Amino acid sequence: MKLAMTIKQAAESLEMGETTIRKMISLNQFPSPYKIGNAIRFDIQDLKDWQALQKKNIVEKKRMGRPRLAV
Repeated sequence: MKLAMTIKQAAESLEMGETTIRKMISLNQFPSPYKIGNAIRFDIQDLKDWQALQKKNIVEKKRMGRPRLAV
């Protein structure tokens, strides 16, 4: 069973660009990778948890906003 992904695999799985992921890592907005030698890897469960949190935040943001006035 696979427990880790490369940055390329993570990008494909999350439908994001590798550059976007690298930028988000530097801004601490993405799960931290770990290194095995020179290879960067991501824990699959960390990515799943992060993705679920992002979906939850999108739903909450849609509910927010200023109230609309009836015209």
